[in-house]
Amino acid sequence: MVTIINYEIKKKGHHLTFDNGEEMVVSEDTIAEFFLYIGKEISLKELAKIKEYEAQVVHFRYAANLLARRPYTTHEIREKLRKRKVNEEVIDLLVARLKRLNLLNDTRYTLEKIQYLINAKKYSTKAIEHDLLRRGVHPHVIADSLAKVPRDERRELEIIIPRLIRQYRNDSLRRAHQKIKTKLYSLGFEGDNINEVLATFNLEDYIDEKENLQKALVKLKKKAKNDPKVLYNKLVIAGYKTSLIKIVMEDVQDED
Repeated sequence: MVTIINYEIKKKGHHLTFDNGEEMVVSEDTIAEFFLYIGKEISLKELAKIKEYEAQVVHFRYAANLLARRPYTTHEIREKLRKRKVNEEVIDLLVARLKRLNLLNDTRYTLEKIQYLINAKKYSTKAIEHDLLRRGVHPHVIADSLAKVPRDERRELEIIIPRLIRQYRNDSLRRAHQKIKTKLYSLGFEGDNINEVLATFNLEDYIDEKENLQKALVKLKKKAKNDPKVLYNKLVIAGYKTSLIKIVMEDVQDED
């Protein structure tokens, strides 16, 4: 048995001193849970329970503070607690308590995340699924949440593609087309939807390939030391049409 011989309230918590010289700092929750006061005798078994309970309080406060700053999935909270070397039984108890208090809710998180990824990030359905799976959300929760959020991927592509065209407007038509498709694929849009919507845009209406080629030629002339073969090959690699390359290079030679 040990006896509490001193009890002080300090900034870090409630400071207990026992007659065996041991000291502990515990939370107010622990004080109330075990009715701790000066003079109380505690068995070593009960002391171990107090320490275990206090550890749960500390870890719970840590998890609650994380969730107060921003939402997390259950999987993410579990991983953060594991990094703190919390055992799995305690993690299960903490997660259950966080869910009871509605601090941790994967369904709510998933719905809000989907809305954000669609409206702010313009993610495709596949990209959203990948992001949520990576965060440990159950596939059924993802599927149910996606079903509750109406979306039109083709309509989203109609908004995104013009932005990408502006982004790649200084490239050759072929290179711009490749970059746009690659970007859309990387965002996870369906290939059929990409091809269908992209086909409705005539890139020549947005990109002046001849002007871009002329600018590219001026830049490359310095690097290639005005070697016609090197210039020609670099422009072909850049995606310009061979017929247009020959015309522009002849025009430049005539000017020189």
